[in-house]
Amino acid sequence: MALALGLVVGVTAGALALSVVALPLFFFARAADPAHGTGRPFIRTGLVQVAVPVGLAVAATAGALAARWSRRGGRWRDDQGNWGS
Repeated sequence: MALALGLVVGVTAGALALSVVALPLFFFARAADPAHGTGRPFIRTGLVQVAVPVGLAVAATAGALAARWSRRGGRWRDDQGNWGS
């Protein structure tokens, strides 16, 4: 269960981090040079050299923390149905 939770949280957090880094990069490239903005090598390699590693780092960290929380007995709700651990 902890591994599955860590995997789901990690994939979600990694995708969010990737979009937070990559989308502004592509937006500024398109705004700065509409004809060649996203076709420039700097923009294409920026995705691979910056956005993907940031996404992977965030995914690994969030997944490990979520799995650790779950293995230590973390719960979404207590016995009375209240949110918290």
